[in-house]
Amino acid sequence: VISDTSFVGSDVEYKAIIDPANFKIFFHKNELDQIFAANNKLDEFYKLWTRKESLVKATGRGISDSVSAIDLSGSRSDIQSFGRQWYFYNIQTPDTFTACLVCDKRPDSMKVETFSVTASHTYHRYCPFL
Repeated sequence: VISDTSFVGSDVEYKAIIDPANFKIFFHKNELDQIFAANNKLDEFYKLWTRKESLVKATGRGISDSVSAIDLSGSRSDIQSFGRQWYFYNIQTPDTFTACLVCDKRPDSMKVETFSVTASHTYHRYCPFL
């Protein structure tokens, strides 16, 4: 993700089978309630996780910097945090991935270009741990 006019962050996660309970320290109570009430807990976990990761990348902070105090629950597309207004964009991915982009610009002031990679070996070339 590149921008010369705004702060941006993004995160792409492979949806590995995990237990969301192991990540409780990173989530606000409302987010935990949302995850554990969801029909698909794994999808809900990764949706919120990629939002948090994107936000901390955009701000230059780490995931352990009190991110549990930030409540990204619900279906909102923006949040006031770290002294700025942030806008979230869900990025369409294959079902085995989840991705999010966050920016401090409104959707109508930003051009987002996406590309598709269809060969499974491409993921392995860039992510050798898969």
